[in-house]
Amino acid sequence: KLRTTLDLIHPDMSRKVSSKQTDFKSTKPLRQFSIGQKVFARNYRGTSTWIPAQVVEKIGPVSYKVQIAPNLILRRHIDQLRVRYSEDNTTDTQQDVDNIDNWNFPIATNSNTVNTPTVTTQINPTPNPVITVRRSTRPRRPVDKYGPFVSNIS
Repeated sequence: KLRTTLDLIHPDMSRKVSSKQTDFKSTKPLRQFSIGQKVFARNYRGTSTWIPAQVVEKIGPVSYKVQIAPNLILRRHIDQLRVRYSEDNTTDTQQDVDNIDNWNFPIATNSNTVNTPTVTTQINPTPNPVITVRRSTRPRRPVDKYGPFVSNIS
């Protein structure tokens, strides 16, 4: 390619951009989990944000199925999983197992419905004040739909 004066003012950035892209790709570690690995999964159901889980299956390049309870398997993105370390790196801590009742999971029955615990609260109803609506009193004309193009022929 011939270099011109304009090239000196606006240099070609494609080489610089491609080298930056390759540097960024090579320095970023590839995240992945193995089947059976113990992780923390993001919880959107209860009060605790992260709950202990175990990877059951890899269902895509960045998606995993994780088991968080004996009969509860969820699908989570890799961004919704964190590595869980324990002292011997093989067993759950007893505290995690003991706190399973505090996770607030819905209880599935044989039918396709889900029973969630209900909380009833007493609310003292306040009487609604009567609101009078003001309306216009001006006379209204009917809408002239077709304008001057159609005349009233009776």
